[in-house]
Amino acid sequence: KMPSVQQHQPMHGVELTSFDFSNEQLKGPVVIEVFCGSARVTASLKEVGLTQSFGVDHVLDKAVSAAKRLDLTQLEDQQLFLQWMSSPLVVGLFLAPPCGTCSLARNIQLMDEKGRKIPGPIPLRSAVWPEGLPGLGAKDRARVSAANTLYDFVAKVVALAHSDRKS
Repeated sequence: KMPSVQQHQPMHGVELTSFDFSNEQLKGPVVIEVFCGSARVTASLKEVGLTQSFGVDHVLDKAVSAAKRLDLTQLEDQQLFLQWMSSPLVVGLFLAPPCGTCSLARNIQLMDEKGRKIPGPIPLRSAVWPEGLPGLGAKDRARVSAANTLYDFVAKVVALAHSDRKS
């Protein structure tokens, strides 16, 4: 019996960018956890019998289960992911895109222990400017642009998954 997900420790050396996804290599259904972070969903999937499942993220230092390193802001890595996704072995996707640049929590005024206002993260988007506020600094503009690329890719993946549904 596999240990509980809560007992998993980060796996080092789990990245593999030249992964060849073929029927010969895998023996069963696969769910791909996209933007997996710690890959705990993947670990849970393996515990319930989906043993060929794996995660995908650009950093894998906290992964507790099988994961492949892809930077989905890059076209080459997006194309590789879409190849994996087209395999008949893929029966599901779990997508949890990063939300740091669009979190409404950025609008909350932070207070110290004495109730004084303290600086916190600034809003990067608004309902009027969903692609990013004008006047952002270079670092924030780069973060918003990268997140926008990921959100566009997620929309493409969802549309493809929906159109390729196996009835």
